[in-house]
Amino acid sequence: MLYRFATYVLDTNRCELRRDDDVIAMEAQVYAILAALIENSERVLSKEDLIEIVWSGRAVSDSAIASRIHAARAAVGDDGQKQTVIKTFSGQGYRFVAQTTGHPRKPNRAAESEGTPLSVDVSRPVPGFQGRPAIVVLPFDVVSDDENDKYVAAGLAEEVSTRIALWRTFPVIARQSALALKLRHLSATEIGRQLGVRYLVEGSFRRSGSRLRVGIRLIGADTGHQLWADRFEFGLEEVFALQDELADKIAAALEPELTSIEIAPYLGAPPGSLNAWQAYLRGLWHMYRSNQADNTSAIRWFQSAIDRDPQYGEALGGLSMAYVFRHGAGWAKDPGAALDAMSTAGEKSTVLAPSDPRGHVGYGWSKLCEGDFDAALRSMEAGVACNPSSAFAWYYSACALCFAGEPEDALTKVEKAQRLSPHDPLLVRMWGIKGRCYYGLGDYEKAVEICRAVTTDSTTVNPLANRDLAASLVALGRVSEARKEVERLIEVSPGYSMKRAESAFPWRSSAQLSLYLERLRDAGLE
Repeated sequence: MLYRFATYVLDTNRCELRRDDDVIAMEAQVYAILAALIENSERVLSKEDLIEIVWSGRAVSDSAIASRIHAARAAVGDDGQKQTVIKTFSGQGYRFVAQTTGHPRKPNRAAESEGTPLSVDVSRPVPGFQGRPAIVVLPFDVVSDDENDKYVAAGLAEEVSTRIALWRTFPVIARQSALALKLRHLSATEIGRQLGVRYLVEGSFRRSGSRLRVGIRLIGADTGHQLWADRFEFGLEEVFALQDELADKIAAALEPELTSIEIAPYLGAPPGSLNAWQAYLRGLWHMYRSNQADNTSAIRWFQSAIDRDPQYGEALGGLSMAYVFRHGAGWAKDPGAALDAMSTAGEKSTVLAPSDPRGHVGYGWSKLCEGDFDAALRSMEAGVACNPSSAFAWYYSACALCFAGEPEDALTKVEKAQRLSPHDPLLVRMWGIKGRCYYGLGDYEKAVEICRAVTTDSTTVNPLANRDLAASLVALGRVSEARKEVERLIEVSPGYSMKRAESAFPWRSSAQLSLYLERLRDAGLE
Protein backbone atom coordinates (compact mmCIF):
# COMPACT_ATOMS: atom_id res chain seq x y z
CA MET A 1 0.00 0.00 0.00
CA LEU A 2 1.19 3.52 -0.82
CA TYR A 3 0.16 6.27 1.60
CA ARG A 4 0.79 9.85 0.36
CA PHE A 5 0.83 12.88 2.64
CA ALA A 6 2.43 16.27 2.01
CA THR A 7 5.65 15.44 0.09
CA TYR A 8 6.01 11.98 1.65
CA VAL A 9 5.11 8.46 0.55
CA LEU A 10 4.93 5.52 2.96
CA ASP A 11 5.29 2.23 1.06
CA THR A 12 4.19 -0.68 3.28
CA ASN A 13 5.25 -3.28 0.70
CA ARG A 14 8.85 -2.07 0.72
CA CYS A 15 8.82 -0.83 4.34
CA GLU A 16 10.06 2.55 3.15
CA LEU A 17 9.34 6.20 3.83
CA ARG A 18 10.28 8.42 0.89
CA ARG A 19 10.35 12.14 0.36
CA ASP A 20 10.35 12.89 -3.34
CA ASP A 21 12.79 10.23 -4.60
CA ASP A 22 14.87 9.96 -1.41
CA VAL A 23 14.44 7.11 1.07
CA ILE A 24 14.43 8.36 4.67
CA ALA A 25 16.41 6.09 6.97
CA MET A 26 14.75 5.11 10.24
CA GLU A 27 14.85 2.36 12.84
CA ALA A 28 12.52 -0.59 12.40
CA GLN A 29 10.37 0.26 15.43
CA VAL A 30 10.06 3.89 14.34
CA TYR A 31 8.86 2.76 10.91
CA ALA A 32 6.44 0.28 12.54
CA ILE A 33 4.92 3.04 14.71
CA LEU A 34 4.53 5.36 11.74
CA ALA A 35 2.91 2.58 9.67
CA ALA A 36 0.56 1.65 12.52
CA LEU A 37 -0.53 5.26 12.99
CA ILE A 38 -1.13 5.94 9.30
CA GLU A 39 -2.98 2.64 8.77
CA ASN A 40 -5.26 3.51 11.71
CA SER A 41 -5.55 7.24 11.06
CA GLU A 42 -9.31 7.16 11.63
CA ARG A 43 -8.80 6.63 15.37
CA VAL A 44 -6.54 7.34 18.32
CA LEU A 45 -4.06 4.56 19.09
CA SER A 46 -3.41 4.10 22.80
CA LYS A 47 -0.02 3.14 24.19
CA GLU A 48 -1.44 -0.36 24.71
CA ASP A 49 -2.43 -0.49 21.02
CA LEU A 50 1.08 0.50 19.95
CA ILE A 51 2.67 -2.03 22.29
CA GLU A 52 0.48 -4.80 20.84
CA ILE A 53 1.09 -3.79 17.21
CA VAL A 54 4.76 -2.82 17.32
CA TRP A 55 6.15 -4.86 20.22
CA SER A 56 3.69 -7.80 20.03
CA GLY A 57 2.54 -7.19 23.61
CA ARG A 58 5.99 -7.22 25.23
CA ALA A 59 6.50 -5.01 28.30
CA VAL A 60 7.75 -1.59 27.10
CA SER A 61 8.40 1.59 29.07
CA ASP A 62 6.61 4.88 28.38
CA SER A 63 9.95 6.50 27.61
CA ALA A 64 10.66 3.92 24.88
CA ILE A 65 7.34 4.70 23.21
CA ALA A 66 7.89 8.44 23.55
CA SER A 67 11.35 8.25 21.97
CA ARG A 68 9.97 6.33 18.96
CA ILE A 69 7.13 8.85 18.55
CA HIS A 70 9.70 11.67 18.68
CA ALA A 71 11.79 9.94 16.00
CA ALA A 72 8.72 9.29 13.82
CA ARG A 73 7.76 12.97 14.01
CA ALA A 74 11.28 14.02 13.10
CA ALA A 75 11.26 11.72 10.07
CA VAL A 76 8.17 13.46 8.64
CA GLY A 77 9.17 17.04 9.53
CA ASP A 78 6.95 17.23 12.59
CA ASP A 79 7.65 17.84 16.28
CA GLY A 80 5.93 17.84 19.64
CA GLN A 81 4.97 21.51 19.41
CA LYS A 82 3.52 21.62 15.87
CA GLN A 83 1.91 18.15 15.88
CA THR A 84 0.70 18.65 12.29
CA VAL A 85 1.28 15.01 11.39
CA ILE A 86 1.21 13.01 14.64
CA LYS A 87 -0.97 14.50 17.36
CA THR A 88 -0.89 13.60 21.05
CA PHE A 89 -4.23 13.18 22.79
CA SER A 90 -3.46 13.55 26.48
CA GLY A 91 -4.26 10.45 28.46
CA GLN A 92 -5.52 8.65 25.35
CA GLY A 93 -2.69 8.14 22.86
CA TYR A 94 -1.65 9.29 19.38
CA ARG A 95 -3.30 9.80 16.01
CA PHE A 96 -2.03 10.44 12.49
CA VAL A 97 -3.80 13.71 11.52
CA ALA A 98 -2.14 14.72 8.23
CA GLN A 99 -4.29 14.46 5.09
CA THR A 100 -3.48 11.19 3.34
CA THR A 101 -4.40 9.31 0.21
CA GLY A 102 -3.89 5.55 0.03
CA HIS A 103 -3.35 3.52 -3.11
CA PRO A 104 -2.88 -0.25 -3.27
CA ARG A 105 0.01 -1.37 -5.49
CA LYS A 106 -2.26 -3.88 -7.20
CA PRO A 107 -5.82 -2.51 -7.09
CA ASN A 108 -8.69 -4.95 -6.74
CA ARG A 109 -10.42 -4.51 -10.10
CA ALA A 110 -13.63 -6.21 -9.02
CA ALA A 111 -14.05 -3.87 -6.07
CA GLU A 112 -13.17 -0.85 -8.23
CA SER A 113 -15.75 -1.74 -10.86
CA GLU A 114 -18.46 -2.06 -8.24
CA GLY A 115 -17.41 1.18 -6.58
CA THR A 116 -17.50 -0.53 -3.18
CA PRO A 117 -14.53 -0.27 -0.81
CA LEU A 118 -13.27 -3.54 0.68
CA SER A 119 -14.28 -3.92 4.33
CA VAL A 120 -11.71 -6.63 5.02
CA ASP A 121 -7.96 -6.39 4.51
CA VAL A 122 -7.15 -9.97 3.53
CA SER A 123 -3.40 -9.26 3.53
CA ARG A 124 -3.24 -8.63 7.30
CA PRO A 125 -2.61 -11.35 9.90
CA VAL A 126 -5.58 -12.45 11.96
CA PRO A 127 -5.06 -11.43 15.61
CA GLY A 128 -5.26 -14.04 18.35
CA PHE A 129 -3.13 -16.25 20.58
CA GLN A 130 -4.52 -14.50 23.70
CA GLY A 131 -1.50 -12.22 23.99
CA ARG A 132 1.08 -15.00 23.61
CA PRO A 133 3.96 -14.18 21.25
CA ALA A 134 4.01 -16.26 18.07
CA ILE A 135 7.01 -17.67 16.21
CA VAL A 136 7.65 -18.70 12.62
CA VAL A 137 10.37 -20.94 11.15
CA LEU A 138 11.56 -19.49 7.85
CA PRO A 139 12.78 -21.70 5.00
CA PHE A 140 16.46 -22.46 5.51
CA ASP A 141 19.09 -20.91 3.26
CA VAL A 142 20.97 -23.63 1.36
CA VAL A 143 24.61 -22.96 0.47
CA SER A 144 24.94 -25.84 -1.99
CA ASP A 145 24.37 -26.68 -5.64
CA ASP A 146 23.11 -30.16 -4.80
CA GLU A 147 19.33 -30.39 -5.28
CA ASN A 148 19.11 -33.10 -2.63
CA ASP A 149 20.44 -30.66 -0.02
CA LYS A 150 17.55 -28.31 -0.78
CA TYR A 151 15.02 -31.07 -0.17
CA VAL A 152 16.72 -32.12 3.07
CA ALA A 153 16.86 -28.50 4.29
CA ALA A 154 13.18 -27.97 3.49
CA GLY A 155 12.25 -31.14 5.36
CA LEU A 156 14.38 -30.19 8.35
CA ALA A 157 12.78 -26.73 8.61
CA GLU A 158 9.35 -28.37 8.49
CA GLU A 159 10.31 -30.81 11.25
CA VAL A 160 11.69 -28.02 13.46
CA SER A 161 8.47 -26.04 13.02
CA THR A 162 6.40 -29.11 13.94
CA ARG A 163 8.45 -29.84 17.03
CA ILE A 164 8.35 -26.27 18.34
CA ALA A 165 4.56 -26.39 17.95
CA LEU A 166 4.47 -29.49 20.18
CA TRP A 167 5.75 -27.38 23.09
CA ARG A 168 2.52 -25.33 23.00
CA THR A 169 4.22 -22.46 24.87
CA PHE A 170 4.45 -20.38 21.70
CA PRO A 171 1.97 -20.46 18.79
CA VAL A 172 3.73 -21.42 15.54
CA ILE A 173 2.73 -19.88 12.22
CA ALA A 174 2.40 -22.30 9.29
CA ARG A 175 5.52 -22.42 7.12
CA GLN A 176 3.50 -21.89 3.93
CA SER A 177 2.98 -18.29 5.03
CA ALA A 178 6.69 -17.97 5.81
CA LEU A 179 7.66 -19.33 2.41
CA ALA A 180 5.49 -16.81 0.59
CA LEU A 181 7.12 -13.89 2.42
CA LYS A 182 10.65 -15.30 2.23
CA LEU A 183 10.40 -15.39 -1.57
CA ARG A 184 9.63 -11.65 -1.53
CA HIS A 185 12.93 -10.95 0.29
CA LEU A 186 11.25 -8.95 3.05
CA SER A 187 13.13 -7.90 6.17
CA ALA A 188 12.69 -9.77 9.44
CA THR A 189 10.78 -6.81 10.85
CA GLU A 190 8.32 -6.71 7.97
CA ILE A 191 7.84 -10.50 8.03
CA GLY A 192 7.11 -10.22 11.73
CA ARG A 193 4.61 -7.42 11.12
CA GLN A 194 2.81 -9.16 8.30
CA LEU A 195 2.57 -12.53 10.07
CA GLY A 196 1.90 -11.08 13.50
CA VAL A 197 4.88 -12.87 15.09
CA ARG A 198 7.44 -11.75 17.66
CA TYR A 199 10.17 -14.25 16.78
CA LEU A 200 11.64 -15.71 13.61
CA VAL A 201 13.86 -18.77 13.30
CA GLU A 202 16.33 -18.62 10.43
CA GLY A 203 18.54 -21.48 9.33
CA SER A 204 21.45 -22.13 6.99
CA PHE A 205 22.37 -25.47 5.47
CA ARG A 206 25.96 -25.82 4.28
CA ARG A 207 27.98 -28.73 2.92
CA SER A 208 31.62 -28.90 4.00
CA GLY A 209 33.46 -31.93 2.60
CA SER A 210 31.78 -35.00 4.01
CA ARG A 211 29.96 -32.99 6.69
CA LEU A 212 26.77 -30.94 6.75
CA ARG A 213 26.53 -27.87 8.98
CA VAL A 214 23.22 -26.42 10.07
CA GLY A 215 23.24 -22.96 11.62
CA ILE A 216 20.19 -21.70 13.54
CA ARG A 217 19.44 -18.11 14.54
CA LEU A 218 16.60 -16.71 16.66
CA ILE A 219 15.63 -13.21 15.52
CA GLY A 220 13.50 -10.65 17.35
CA ALA A 221 10.97 -9.43 14.78
CA ASP A 222 10.53 -6.07 16.52
CA THR A 223 14.22 -5.12 16.16
CA GLY A 224 15.63 -7.52 13.58
CA HIS A 225 18.41 -8.34 16.08
CA GLN A 226 19.81 -11.81 16.67
CA LEU A 227 18.84 -13.11 20.12
CA TRP A 228 20.46 -16.54 20.05
CA ALA A 229 22.39 -18.79 17.68
CA ASP A 230 23.81 -22.30 17.57
CA ARG A 231 25.37 -24.68 15.07
CA PHE A 232 24.84 -28.40 14.52
CA GLU A 233 27.03 -30.69 12.45
CA PHE A 234 26.73 -34.27 11.18
CA GLY A 235 28.02 -36.55 8.45
CA LEU A 236 26.43 -36.84 5.03
CA GLU A 237 25.77 -40.54 5.56
CA GLU A 238 23.83 -39.70 8.75
CA VAL A 239 21.60 -37.04 7.25
CA PHE A 240 18.42 -39.09 6.91
CA ALA A 241 18.94 -41.25 9.98
CA LEU A 242 19.60 -38.24 12.22
CA GLN A 243 17.20 -35.72 10.70
CA ASP A 244 14.54 -36.36 13.35
CA GLU A 245 17.06 -36.19 16.19
CA LEU A 246 18.56 -32.99 14.81
CA ALA A 247 15.12 -31.40 14.59
CA ASP A 248 14.48 -32.49 18.19
CA LYS A 249 17.77 -30.95 19.34
CA ILE A 250 17.09 -27.63 17.60
CA ALA A 251 13.57 -27.39 19.04
CA ALA A 252 14.80 -28.43 22.50
CA ALA A 253 17.46 -25.71 22.41
CA LEU A 254 15.08 -23.01 21.19
CA GLU A 255 12.26 -23.46 23.69
CA PRO A 256 14.14 -22.61 26.91
CA GLU A 257 15.88 -19.68 25.17
CA LEU A 258 12.53 -18.26 24.08
CA THR A 259 11.05 -18.78 27.53
CA SER A 260 14.00 -17.05 29.22
CA ILE A 261 13.70 -14.06 26.87
CA GLU A 262 9.96 -13.78 27.49
CA ILE A 263 10.19 -14.14 31.27
CA ALA A 264 12.77 -11.38 31.76
CA PRO A 265 10.41 -8.33 31.59
CA TYR A 266 8.01 -9.84 34.13
CA LEU A 267 10.40 -10.86 36.90
CA GLY A 268 9.95 -7.65 38.88
CA ALA A 269 6.27 -7.16 38.09
CA PRO A 270 3.64 -7.26 40.89
CA PRO A 271 1.33 -10.31 40.75
CA GLY A 272 -1.81 -8.33 39.93
CA SER A 273 -0.26 -6.85 36.78
CA LEU A 274 0.31 -10.16 34.95
CA ASN A 275 -2.08 -12.19 32.85
CA ALA A 276 -2.39 -15.98 33.10
CA TRP A 277 0.32 -16.71 30.54
CA GLN A 278 2.78 -14.27 32.11
CA ALA A 279 2.12 -15.73 35.56
CA TYR A 280 2.75 -19.19 34.09
CA LEU A 281 6.14 -18.03 32.76
CA ARG A 282 7.05 -16.70 36.21
CA GLY A 283 6.15 -20.10 37.64
CA LEU A 284 8.48 -21.85 35.19
CA TRP A 285 11.32 -19.50 36.03
CA HIS A 286 11.05 -20.17 39.76
CA MET A 287 10.48 -23.91 39.34
CA TYR A 288 13.76 -24.52 37.53
CA ARG A 289 15.83 -22.68 40.15
CA SER A 290 15.60 -25.78 42.36
CA ASN A 291 15.58 -24.40 45.89
CA GLN A 292 12.88 -24.32 48.54
CA ALA A 293 12.10 -20.58 48.37
CA ASP A 294 11.78 -20.59 44.59
CA ASN A 295 9.71 -23.75 44.72
CA THR A 296 7.23 -21.98 46.99
CA SER A 297 7.15 -19.04 44.58
CA ALA A 298 6.62 -21.39 41.61
CA ILE A 299 3.56 -22.95 43.26
CA ARG A 300 2.17 -19.50 44.02
CA TRP A 301 2.65 -18.25 40.44
CA PHE A 302 1.22 -21.38 38.81
CA GLN A 303 -1.80 -21.12 41.10
CA SER A 304 -2.12 -17.45 40.17
CA ALA A 305 -2.24 -18.42 36.48
CA ILE A 306 -4.89 -21.07 37.21
CA ASP A 307 -6.97 -18.60 39.24
CA ARG A 308 -7.04 -16.33 36.18
CA ASP A 309 -7.81 -19.22 33.80
CA PRO A 310 -9.08 -22.43 35.47
CA GLN A 311 -8.87 -24.26 32.11
CA TYR A 312 -5.15 -23.48 31.68
CA GLY A 313 -3.83 -27.02 31.27
CA GLU A 314 -0.17 -26.05 30.91
CA ALA A 315 -0.27 -24.12 34.20
CA LEU A 316 -1.82 -27.15 35.90
CA GLY A 317 1.03 -29.25 34.51
CA GLY A 318 3.53 -26.76 35.90
CA LEU A 319 1.82 -26.84 39.30
CA SER A 320 1.95 -30.63 39.34
CA MET A 321 5.69 -30.56 38.56
CA ALA A 322 6.38 -27.97 41.25
CA TYR A 323 4.87 -30.42 43.75
CA VAL A 324 7.03 -33.20 42.27
CA PHE A 325 10.11 -31.11 43.10
CA ARG A 326 8.73 -30.24 46.54
CA HIS A 327 7.85 -33.80 47.47
CA GLY A 328 11.08 -35.31 46.16
CA ALA A 329 13.35 -32.79 47.91
CA GLY A 330 11.61 -33.29 51.25
CA TRP A 331 10.36 -29.70 51.44
CA ALA A 332 6.69 -30.55 51.94
CA LYS A 333 5.46 -30.17 55.54
CA ASP A 334 2.62 -32.53 54.63
CA PRO A 335 3.94 -35.02 52.03
CA GLY A 336 0.51 -36.61 51.65
CA ALA A 337 -1.12 -33.27 50.76
CA ALA A 338 1.69 -32.50 48.32
CA LEU A 339 1.18 -35.88 46.66
CA ASP A 340 -2.57 -35.27 46.36
CA ALA A 341 -1.98 -31.81 44.81
CA MET A 342 0.56 -33.31 42.39
CA SER A 343 -1.87 -36.00 41.28
CA THR A 344 -4.93 -33.75 40.96
CA ALA A 345 -3.19 -31.01 38.97
CA GLY A 346 -1.36 -33.52 36.77
CA GLU A 347 -4.50 -35.49 35.93
CA LYS A 348 -6.43 -32.30 35.04
CA SER A 349 -3.54 -31.17 32.86
CA THR A 350 -3.55 -34.40 30.84
CA VAL A 351 -7.21 -33.71 29.98
CA LEU A 352 -6.97 -29.97 29.30
CA ALA A 353 -3.51 -29.98 27.66
CA PRO A 354 -2.89 -33.55 26.47
CA SER A 355 0.08 -32.44 24.33
CA ASP A 356 1.95 -30.91 27.28
CA PRO A 357 4.41 -33.42 28.80
CA ARG A 358 4.47 -31.79 32.26
CA GLY A 359 0.96 -32.97 33.12
CA HIS A 360 1.73 -36.55 32.08
CA VAL A 361 5.00 -36.52 34.02
CA GLY A 362 3.47 -34.99 37.15
CA TYR A 363 0.59 -37.45 37.18
CA GLY A 364 3.00 -40.31 36.44
CA TRP A 365 5.23 -39.30 39.34
CA SER A 366 2.28 -39.35 41.71
CA LYS A 367 1.58 -42.91 40.59
CA LEU A 368 5.23 -43.80 41.13
CA CYS A 369 5.06 -42.48 44.69
CA GLU A 370 1.95 -44.60 45.25
CA GLY A 371 3.90 -47.67 44.10
CA ASP A 372 1.91 -48.16 40.88
CA PHE A 373 4.95 -48.58 38.62
CA ASP A 374 3.07 -49.77 35.55
CA ALA A 375 0.76 -46.72 35.57
CA ALA A 376 3.74 -44.46 36.25
CA LEU A 377 5.74 -45.78 33.31
CA ARG A 378 2.72 -45.54 30.98
CA SER A 379 2.23 -41.92 31.93
CA MET A 380 5.93 -41.13 31.46
CA GLU A 381 5.88 -42.74 28.02
CA ALA A 382 2.82 -40.64 27.15
CA GLY A 383 4.83 -37.54 28.06
CA VAL A 384 7.63 -38.56 25.71
CA ALA A 385 5.21 -39.54 22.94
CA CYS A 386 3.32 -36.23 22.98
CA ASN A 387 6.57 -34.27 22.59
CA PRO A 388 9.69 -36.24 21.53
CA SER A 389 11.68 -32.98 21.65
CA SER A 390 11.12 -32.61 25.40
CA ALA A 391 14.33 -33.37 27.26
CA PHE A 392 12.23 -32.86 30.39
CA ALA A 393 9.98 -35.83 29.48
CA TRP A 394 12.92 -38.09 28.60
CA TYR A 395 14.62 -37.20 31.90
CA TYR A 396 11.63 -38.05 34.07
CA SER A 397 11.05 -41.25 32.16
CA ALA A 398 14.62 -42.17 33.10
CA CYS A 399 13.91 -41.33 36.75
CA ALA A 400 10.88 -43.62 36.82
CA LEU A 401 12.80 -46.46 35.17
CA CYS A 402 15.54 -46.15 37.80
CA PHE A 403 13.08 -46.71 40.66
CA ALA A 404 11.40 -49.46 38.65
CA GLY A 405 14.71 -51.34 38.69
CA GLU A 406 15.64 -50.80 35.02
CA PRO A 407 18.90 -48.78 35.20
CA GLU A 408 20.12 -49.72 31.71
CA ASP A 409 17.00 -48.36 29.99
CA ALA A 410 17.07 -45.39 32.33
CA LEU A 411 20.66 -44.58 31.33
CA THR A 412 19.72 -44.64 27.64
CA LYS A 413 16.87 -42.19 28.24
CA VAL A 414 18.77 -39.73 30.41
CA GLU A 415 21.59 -39.62 27.85
CA LYS A 416 18.94 -38.86 25.21
CA ALA A 417 17.72 -35.98 27.38
CA GLN A 418 21.26 -34.63 27.72
CA ARG A 419 21.82 -34.80 23.96
CA LEU A 420 18.55 -33.01 23.28
CA SER A 421 19.22 -30.15 25.69
CA PRO A 422 22.91 -29.82 26.63
CA HIS A 423 22.24 -26.50 28.41
CA ASP A 424 18.96 -27.48 30.05
CA PRO A 425 17.89 -25.88 33.38
CA LEU A 426 17.62 -29.43 34.72
CA LEU A 427 21.02 -30.51 33.41
CA VAL A 428 22.53 -30.98 36.89
CA ARG A 429 19.52 -33.08 37.89
CA MET A 430 20.02 -35.16 34.75
CA TRP A 431 23.56 -35.88 35.89
CA GLY A 432 22.16 -36.82 39.28
CA ILE A 433 19.86 -39.48 37.84
CA LYS A 434 22.76 -40.68 35.69
CA GLY A 435 24.71 -41.25 38.90
CA ARG A 436 21.74 -43.22 40.26
CA CYS A 437 21.76 -45.36 37.09
CA TYR A 438 25.36 -46.32 37.75
CA TYR A 439 24.48 -47.09 41.37
CA GLY A 440 21.75 -49.42 40.11
CA LEU A 441 24.23 -51.05 37.71
CA GLY A 442 26.67 -51.66 40.57
CA ASP A 443 29.32 -49.30 39.17
CA TYR A 444 29.81 -47.48 42.47
CA GLU A 445 33.03 -45.73 41.47
CA LYS A 446 31.25 -44.07 38.54
CA ALA A 447 28.26 -43.28 40.75
CA VAL A 448 30.55 -41.54 43.28
CA GLU A 449 32.31 -39.57 40.55
CA ILE A 450 29.03 -38.23 39.12
CA CYS A 451 27.13 -37.71 42.38
CA ARG A 452 30.03 -35.82 43.95
CA ALA A 453 30.05 -33.42 41.00
CA VAL A 454 26.29 -32.93 41.35
CA THR A 455 26.35 -32.30 45.10
CA THR A 456 29.14 -29.73 44.81
CA ASP A 457 27.34 -27.76 42.07
CA SER A 458 26.28 -24.38 43.46
CA THR A 459 23.30 -23.83 41.16
CA THR A 460 20.96 -26.50 42.53
CA VAL A 461 20.03 -28.54 45.59
CA ASN A 462 19.63 -32.28 45.00
CA PRO A 463 19.14 -34.34 48.19
CA LEU A 464 18.73 -37.53 46.15
CA ALA A 465 22.28 -37.16 44.83
CA ASN A 466 23.57 -36.65 48.41
CA ARG A 467 21.84 -39.89 49.41
CA ASP A 468 23.12 -41.83 46.43
CA LEU A 469 26.64 -40.57 47.01
CA ALA A 470 26.54 -41.73 50.64
CA ALA A 471 25.14 -45.15 49.70
CA SER A 472 27.74 -45.61 46.96
CA LEU A 473 30.59 -44.71 49.31
CA VAL A 474 29.36 -47.27 51.86
CA ALA A 475 29.20 -49.88 49.08
CA LEU A 476 32.88 -49.14 48.40
CA GLY A 477 33.76 -49.42 52.11
CA ARG A 478 34.45 -45.68 52.46
CA VAL A 479 32.15 -45.22 55.45
CA SER A 480 33.85 -42.15 56.96
CA GLU A 481 33.39 -40.26 53.70
CA ALA A 482 29.79 -41.45 53.54
CA ARG A 483 29.08 -40.01 57.00
CA LYS A 484 30.28 -36.59 55.86
CA GLU A 485 27.88 -36.78 52.90
CA VAL A 486 24.97 -37.55 55.24
CA GLU A 487 25.90 -34.44 57.23
CA ARG A 488 25.75 -32.43 54.00
CA LEU A 489 22.40 -34.04 53.15
CA ILE A 490 20.92 -32.79 56.42
CA GLU A 491 22.40 -29.33 55.77
CA VAL A 492 20.66 -28.97 52.39
CA SER A 493 17.44 -30.63 53.60
CA PRO A 494 17.06 -30.04 57.36
CA GLY A 495 15.27 -32.82 59.21
CA TYR A 496 15.97 -35.42 56.55
CA SER A 497 15.60 -38.86 58.11
CA MET A 498 15.46 -42.57 57.34
CA LYS A 499 11.67 -42.35 57.41
CA ARG A 500 11.71 -39.67 54.74
CA ALA A 501 14.27 -41.57 52.65
CA GLU A 502 12.06 -44.65 52.73
CA SER A 503 8.82 -42.83 51.88
CA ALA A 504 10.00 -40.24 49.32
CA PHE A 505 10.61 -42.67 46.44
CA PRO A 506 9.29 -46.23 46.31
CA TRP A 507 11.35 -49.02 44.80
CA ARG A 508 9.88 -51.88 42.81
CA SER A 509 12.43 -54.26 44.36
CA SER A 510 12.03 -54.46 48.14
CA ALA A 511 15.42 -56.22 48.37
CA GLN A 512 17.18 -53.34 46.60
CA LEU A 513 15.41 -50.81 48.82
CA SER A 514 16.39 -52.69 51.99
CA LEU A 515 20.05 -52.77 50.91
CA TYR A 516 19.97 -49.05 50.03
CA LEU A 517 18.44 -48.08 53.40
CA GLU A 518 20.96 -50.30 55.24
CA ARG A 519 23.80 -48.42 53.55
CA LEU A 520 22.27 -45.08 54.53
CA ARG A 521 22.06 -46.26 58.17
CA ASP A 522 25.72 -47.28 58.01
CA ALA A 523 26.43 -43.74 56.76
CA GLY A 524 24.78 -42.31 59.88
CA LEU A 525 21.28 -41.37 58.68
CA GLU A 526 18.75 -41.83 61.47
